Amino acid sequence: MYRFLLLCFLSFLSNLAFSQRETVLIKKENLKKEKIKSLILSPDDHVLFIVYVEHVMVWDLQSRRLVGEIEGGAPITLSSEGDKVYLNKFEPGYTAQGSYSYMRVFNLEEWKVEKDLQPYLIYWSKIVADPLNKRLAIGSAAGWAVPALSVLDLSTREVMKIETKACNHPLMFSPDGQTLYFEDEEGLKKFDFTTNSTNIVVDRLRNFMSPKATYLAHIQDNGQVAVENLKSGTRQKLLPADKRMGYVVFSPDERFIAIASSDQRYYKYDYSNFYDVIGEGQIRSDIYIHNLKNGNLVTEIKQLPLEEGAFELPLVFLNRTSALIYHHQERGIVIQYIK
Repeated sequence: MYRFLLLCFLSFLSNLAFSQRETVLIKKENLKKEKIKSLILSPDDHVLFIVYVEHVMVWDLQSRRLVGEIEGGAPITLSSEGDKVYLNKFEPGYTAQGSYSYMRVFNLEEWKVEKDLQPYLIYWSKIVADPLNKRLAIGSAAGWAVPALSVLDLSTREVMKIETKACNHPLMFSPDGQTLYFEDEEGLKKFDFTTNSTNIVVDRLRNFMSPKATYLAHIQDNGQVAVENLKSGTRQKLLPADKRMGYVVFSPDERFIAIASSDQRYYKYDYSNFYDVIGEGQIRSDIYIHNLKNGNLVTEIKQLPLEEGAFELPLVFLNRTSALIYHHQERGIVIQYIK
């Protein structure tokens, strides 16, 4: 009898620990029935920005209440203090070359649009603010439509174009704001603002840089992820080669790396009938979280459904806690604590 009660108690503790490791923050019914483009956290982890194409939902995670919505959408970035949001605002109407979009600056403390900066021709797909809030880097994979990479001075509003044909992931500033990392068709490059020069870091594609530029992850052709410590020169390989990896996210403190599989939807089209979809592929994704210090796998999140037409699963690490927030299509916004 005592043994049975002990087993029940241990099972209760196990289930309690599991429930504490994974919690639904925002239920599915409280989200919009649209594709979520990204998740952004405030520096203090108190506010979550759920980014859609044309609007942003702002949630207070402490009270788990909706603060409000911002007109404008992906891509967005926050100022380093978290008091302003820079986001994309499409202008109604079209030109001969395409539609215009403005860089909208939204003041979160006053909860109002501060200003709309100069327009860009679509499509710009990436934006990031430097740590000193002096510049915005604006990148596009469609270099034919807009400057593929430009830097906006927030005080003078002058735009500097960086010579490249396309700007892929990653797009990030160094911690001191003096270097901009980006990837184009030649590999990972860095632009030095002190010398106004561009140099190549590695001549390969599918690279992901950690927030402090300590680690560089590379998805190899066989699907294996190689992580290099740029300061020590050491290199480690994560995950077996039979996995199909799609993208990588580092934790802000560079303790963990989340590697997500690329089993996103893909479509077959009927080109004779206005590109109707006639079939689709896999719709699940897995996330593997590793300790960057020793490469050990610490957490697996398996068989996550992807939204229709999604190319990656929206996820973000917390800044001050060892946890990952991600979107689960059938449950809502979920937080996964890392043991």
